[in-house]
Amino acid sequence: MSNLIFFQEEMFYVAQNLINFKETKDDVKAGADLQYTNQLINCISLDPKYIQNGWDLNMRLRMEYPEIDDIQNIINRMPSDNARVPNPKEIIVEILKMDCWGIVAHVLIKHGKIKEIKDIIKNPAKRQSRTLS
Repeated sequence: MSNLIFFQEEMFYVAQNLINFKETKDDVKAGADLQYTNQLINCISLDPKYIQNGWDLNMRLRMEYPEIDDIQNIINRMPSDNARVPNPKEIIVEILKMDCWGIVAHVLIKHGKIKEIKDIIKNPAKRQSRTLS
C-alpha cells in the first residue's frame, strides 16, 4: 500500500452532510458503515486481534460499494516507489481507509455531487487532504 491517493477533503464533508440528512435508507446505512469502519480502524490500531474483523468487513463493503474496487483499480495502476513491506495491521488499516472513501464516493455519486471516483481525487502534488497511506 505504498501508493498515495489524495482526496478532496471537502467532499468528505459534503457526503457527511448528505448522510446526516438521512434522506434515504441507503444514506443511513452508509453512515452506519462509515462509523463502524472508523471504529474498527481504531480497534485494529490498538489491538491486532481485530485484523480478521477488518478483512471480513472489507469483503462485505466491496460487495455493497463498487466504488471501492474503482479506487483499488486506480491504486493498482499507479507506480510504487516504496520498498518497505507493511505489516498486516498497516495493510488492513489502509484498506479500510480506502473503503471509507469508497462509501463517501458512493453517497456523492448517488446524490449527483460527482460523476465518478476521479472527481474526488486531488493531484498528489497538493498534499493537503486525507490520504490512504
